[in-house]
Amino acid sequence: MYMFVIGHCVACETQLTFNPDRVPSLRVNGVREPLCRGCHAEWNKIHRPGQEPLAIHEDAYEPQEVN
Repeated sequence: MYMFVIGHCVACETQLTFNPDRVPSLRVNGVREPLCRGCHAEWNKIHRPGQEPLAIHEDAYEPQEVN
């Protein structure tokens, strides 16, 4: 069995489906909030200039297997 979580990007509010254990996120008031691919790329540009960007896990926007 598999599941997706449906939510909104914390930065641009685009609706997205994601694997809650793998999606890139930011903490807002202690809660992990998901980032879409585009906002993650912008985050890398702002917070890691001249450095290797943080990669997105290959399963971040794929269904999560549930046992």
